[in-house]
Amino acid sequence: MFNEQQFAEDLGKMLQIKVETAKAISNQLVGEKNLHGLRSKLIEFPEQIGEQQKVINEATKTLTETRMNLKEVEAGLMIEISDEVNDKTGKAKYSNAEARNAELQVRRRHTPEYQAYKNAEMDLTSAQTELTILTQKYEAYKLVTESTITELNLIADLMK
Repeated sequence: MFNEQQFAEDLGKMLQIKVETAKAISNQLVGEKNLHGLRSKLIEFPEQIGEQQKVINEATKTLTETRMNLKEVEAGLMIEISDEVNDKTGKAKYSNAEARNAELQVRRRHTPEYQAYKNAEMDLTSAQTELTILTQKYEAYKLVTESTITELNLIADLMK
């Protein structure tokens, strides 16, 4: 026979177990996901990204300056190369543009300006890579946070 009082007690116990289970899962989820850590990272990343963009701007400026310095040195080297004379023939040592450009490439590699330019190039590439990494991490943290919010919303729905 149906016992209404027993049914109500059993239903109450089941609801209590459901609520306690949902709370336990919620607490475990909050602990595992370290919501405070996620929140602080999400707040930090835009600032870090902004700072890295400043580093890129500075590296770009340095690269432009070193490129200009290298061009000046190259112009001086080209004058030297064009003025060189073959001692045996008395003619220009590098008689065509191709030979002069090849010699320019060899000589410029040994200048401090060329080394500064290559270093500036590497610095810019490194800064851009760091920005990409920061941006990807930020996006990953956003996805984890959105996923966690969805999970918590599901648990909250269970608790209703």
